[in-house]
Amino acid sequence: MNGRIPYFFNLTQGLVFSLLSLTGCAAEEPPPGPEEVTRLFLEKMAANHGAPAQAEEAIALLWKPARENLRRRAKRATALSGRQLRPSEMLSPSHFTLHFEPKKYEVFISEGWADVVAVGPENLRAVTRCVLEGDEWRVAVELPPLSPVRNRNDGLSL
Repeated sequence: MNGRIPYFFNLTQGLVFSLLSLTGCAAEEPPPGPEEVTRLFLEKMAANHGAPAQAEEAIALLWKPARENLRRRAKRATALSGRQLRPSEMLSPSHFTLHFEPKKYEVFISEGWADVVAVGPENLRAVTRCVLEGDEWRVAVELPPLSPVRNRNDGLSL
């Protein structure tokens, strides 16, 4: 065996490794920005009627306080109804109905918060707040707090 064969195999292996590493290390897409997250959330909510998968995807786009609020609502509703309810079933799609079709979006970002302004016909505007959680933007929907659970231990008897 002469010295050329090992060199050839090493060169070939190096080329194959280089090509594989280039194709396998394609740049990952950055997480969607606040405008994309807002659009996606609105799309998922519009498709939510009778589509549990869309509702679950919409929930995943919400910020942590809203997800926790819906989780607690689902737990309470499950206890009252006697059947298992998911947090996504606590969302009312009609609450997120668009009053106009956005023509463009304007985004204003400041210190981990973003205001996404949907601009429609005749300069109609609607603002959606987003927050940066970790390295991903989430829709910051303010949900009403749950009312406290009342106990019947008030000393009165029936």
